[in-house]
Amino acid sequence: MRDRVLYLTWIATAQARRHDLDAAADTATRAMDIATMVESGRCTTLLTNLATELTPPTV
Repeated sequence: MRDRVLYLTWIATAQARRHDLDAAADTATRAMDIATMVESGRCTTLLTNLATELTPPTV
């Protein structure tokens, strides 16, 4: 399960960097759903970083 969260988070990060935000949000949601079943600091860190990337910049 942990590996699946990591892979989905990496995919979502790549999608976000390609500006495919709908796909990134969908993939991140799947990663977060699975992450609730896993205790992993690495997953938490990657998901937190992804959330920062998906947050629109303030003007």
